[in-house]
Amino acid sequence: MRLEVLCRYRAQVEDLVRLELAELDYRLQAAVARHDEGRRRANTAAVRYTNGSKSGLAASDTTWQYHAWEAATQEQAYAEDLLARAQGTRDAKQAELVLAIRERKQMEILVQRRARHMQLRQWRREQREMDDFANGRWALTLRKDGFDEGNR
Repeated sequence: MRLEVLCRYRAQVEDLVRLELAELDYRLQAAVARHDEGRRRANTAAVRYTNGSKSGLAASDTTWQYHAWEAATQEQAYAEDLLARAQGTRDAKQAELVLAIRERKQMEILVQRRARHMQLRQWRREQREMDDFANGRWALTLRKDGFDEGNR
């Protein structure tokens, strides 16, 4: 397989991982928003419960507020778990992106080395041809002047 093809493939892989990372960033932002909303609801429910129990509300109202607080706390715990998983997935994808970038750069370096090597080979070939041509000219000049190969 040609190096240029592999280099383009690595660039495509890198672009794909970047898109996936962008999607995970969006999901992470949504998880952060959900976590913040859950925290706000839990705090509001806690304040209502404590204020209601201090103000002497009926037992059924206090029980309802306690259950609302408990549900908000569970929702916040779920949101924290979701946030932690989203952050872990994003971190793994970020590491995958770093690897994809490294592999693409390695392929680009190989392509550049190969191009320099090919240029050097071409230069040497041209130099050899010029040297052969110059030596042949010199030999022809010697023959014209009466110096042939056997009279040296």
